Amino acid sequence: MSKPASLSGAGMNICVCVCTYRRHGLLQRLLTDLQKQATDGLFAYSVVVVDNDAVPSARPIVEEISEKASVNIGYFHEPRRNISY
Repeated sequence: MSKPASLSGAGMNICVCVCTYRRHGLLQRLLTDLQKQATDGLFAYSVVVVDNDAVPSARPIVEEISEKASVNIGYFHEPRRNISY
């Protein structure tokens, strides 16, 4: 049985975007669990974390996990609080 073209995995990339504000334990658990995502070769994925704290409080967690991660994890700091930024 052939797969539809949209599921062929040819160049398909999914980006998981995470907005966070002082939820260190939950962020660590999420980033750890995302490493377990099975793709069955259908797609590639990466993670982007946006830290919405005035100080970059999530940076150490993201850096620690991304050093050992099997997927690319990007970190961005947005000190202005609000989801609209």
